[in-house]
Amino acid sequence: MMRAIYLALQEGLPCPVMRAWPQHPPALPGCVFHLKEWTRRNPAQARVVIAVTLRVNTPQQGDDYADLASAALSPLGLSLLTARDDQEAQTGFFLKALAFEGSATLGADGAFSLMPSPHALRANLLVDGVKIKDASALSCEWVSEEGRLLRQVRIRYEMLGEPEAHQVLSAAAKTSLVLTFFDPSAGSNQSLTMRCQQAEAKAMYEKAGQITYGPVNLLLKEV
Repeated sequence: MMRAIYLALQEGLPCPVMRAWPQHPPALPGCVFHLKEWTRRNPAQARVVIAVTLRVNTPQQGDDYADLASAALSPLGLSLLTARDDQEAQTGFFLKALAFEGSATLGADGAFSLMPSPHALRANLLVDGVKIKDASALSCEWVSEEGRLLRQVRIRYEMLGEPEAHQVLSAAAKTSLVLTFFDPSAGSNQSLTMRCQQAEAKAMYEKAGQITYGPVNLLLKEV
């Protein structure tokens, strides 16, 4: 369970991530996390609270990293419970203290694992049959155009690495594309021929010598 949290934060944050141990001070900027609370609800289920502390240069950076941490942990079924701004007295560095709440269930192997939220995104995004990274947020709506009802899809990524950003934005630059995604109203995957109406990407941070981008927003409309 804790490894899944570590991997999610490591992928979702453009800074070093580690378990919180007193003998290892966090990097700057950096993220540390630990199990704050484990409450047994019944023999097969428990309430879990994970504490995440972000050590950053500016309060704005703390806000940005907090959004990325929330987006990274949401698919695991962890939702933001509390948040607090703080500052290290010795150094003056800024802190963002977060707590995420979720549920763990006992599996057939005898180990507990996090229960994904029933509201967690199940995007399963494919462009022209090629899998792309699942979005941080995806919404669909109907729009009227020249007497026709068309589907419009908004896709948002909180953060993308350079290869992922290239893949997503290259797809958006096509004259048309086939977007496949999970449609909760139908309870199944839907494939639509679409065209990108708008694409926006901002360069954010450097991580391991690469620029990460976020947020990245796409607006696609059925053709």
